[in-house]
Amino acid sequence: MNEIAVALITALTGSTAWSFYTRQQKNRFREREQLITELRQWRDDWKTRAEELDRKVQQLCVENGKLRAQIEKLETHIQHLTK
Repeated sequence: MNEIAVALITALTGSTAWSFYTRQQKNRFREREQLITELRQWRDDWKTRAEELDRKVQQLCVENGKLRAQIEKLETHIQHLTK
């Protein structure tokens, strides 16, 4: 009788331990997947921001070139007026 009880407790404990272990592994896997997803979103967000900043830098460079040309024109005009 005692052996049957020990065998029964061992069987229940073994299957319970196994189900606990598999549940833990599934939770860890889900957490890793969620972390990977969040990191990808974070990376994509920074990539978008970097692209936007690059566009703004290019626009400012063009604008800067236009302003320099305009300043040179005005300087030339001022030199002609002062002569």
